[in-house]
Amino acid sequence: MNKLSQRYAIIFITLLFLSFSSGCEKQTYCNEYFSSIAVRVTGVDLQDAYTIRFSTGDTLRFEQNIFQSGPQEYYYTVIDDSFLSVLNKRKENFIFIGKVADTIAIKETYYIGTDDCHVIKIHGKDEINL
Repeated sequence: MNKLSQRYAIIFITLLFLSFSSGCEKQTYCNEYFSSIAVRVTGVDLQDAYTIRFSTGDTLRFEQNIFQSGPQEYYYTVIDDSFLSVLNKRKENFIFIGKVADTIAIKETYYIGTDDCHVIKIHGKDEINL
């Protein structure tokens, strides 16, 4: 092989290698579960519960399918996967508000992000005792 052919062969191999390596992206496989982040409240059943998006002040209301795991133990949704596309891999603060008799009994901040598939809690309480 002459020197010109060797150079073309090296260039071709290099371009071939780069085309394979630069086009590779991590593939993500998501499950079909609809995920939510919830807080367990013990001591009292809240009369109202909602979440405030700190960056905009928007009030977010989720269907509260309140799950009672025991006497005076209730689970409330802080945020769920319906907000996945809104966050779009950003992280933000959200404030969970729980009311008893029209008075704010809970005001708890949650730092929420997303992965490729679901909302994820980065920081915030799992349980609140009233």
